[in-house]
Amino acid sequence: MGILNTLSEIAKNKSKFDQYEETQNDTKLQRDELNRRREHTQQEIKAAKELGETIIDVVDIMDQHSEDIAENVETVTEPLIGLSPILGFLLSGFLSKEFIGKPSVSRQSKIHEQFVNSEEVKNLVDEIQKAQKQEIPKGLSNEERIKFINNQTKGYIPFSSYSVTRKNEINRLKKVLPELGEKAEVLNKKYKKLIAPELRKVKIAVGIPIFTAIASFVAANIYSTKLQVQSSRVARYQARKVLEDPKYFVKYTPEQIAQAKKILENDPEYKKSKKKLHTDKLKGGIIKGLISIIRDNKEYKNWKKPIKMIQKKLRGN
Repeated sequence: MGILNTLSEIAKNKSKFDQYEETQNDTKLQRDELNRRREHTQQEIKAAKELGETIIDVVDIMDQHSEDIAENVETVTEPLIGLSPILGFLLSGFLSKEFIGKPSVSRQSKIHEQFVNSEEVKNLVDEIQKAQKQEIPKGLSNEERIKFINNQTKGYIPFSSYSVTRKNEINRLKKVLPELGEKAEVLNKKYKKLIAPELRKVKIAVGIPIFTAIASFVAANIYSTKLQVQSSRVARYQARKVLEDPKYFVKYTPEQIAQAKKILENDPEYKKSKKKLHTDKLKGGIIKGLISIIRDNKEYKNWKKPIKMIQKKLRGN
């Protein structure tokens, strides 16, 4: 429903966005023209450059932490996405086999046995067998007698109660005994009608694992994507909390930066950590990073609540 609501909002607000985009383009053109015509002082340019560098540094911190956490979540969820269709197929296959397939096959067997042993089928089979075993007419010469037996043998079709359920045997019978073959075909249609519901259930039992595997794969991908987006949002919130410390916005001179580099290069702990400060409040790594995301998720939602309420009021909801 979230995706549908989002698409609905996009469709409803498209005209507003077009107007906003046009206004933004106009503002940009005005700003570009103002920058082209106005002469900026060196002091203004220096202050703007320092502010721009600070903003870019802050954005880099937020983006880097957000990307690291999203990659960690992707690393963890990728194997689960691959396993989900297999697990879905195996589990649903076992359940559908036990609760749909096996009972249906058992009922098919019962219907089959009851049908082939019914009086209606037995009577037809007796009639067919009698028609195929005609007595040799009396008064035939030896040559005529052999010819009659040969003709009877060629026209003989082995036909039992089980043959009524087999279309190919009925077709062969119709070539020798058309009328009795028609009767067998009527009974065959009756049998198919009795067995059809159970055959449909078997097809369903076979189809469930395939459908479940596809659905599991799609659902796992959707959930993984949502999880990565959510974790990225929480990661940006974590970075935002860390950046509340004003020390991150202090602009150091080139001399101060060079002095700090010398101090760090002579620090054995800094070298051991592969140039990652132990004082970094943004936890990296798969385990530490994911634990911090789980821990701060509730705090992020509480922080986001008033922002969402304001957004709803602005939209007029």
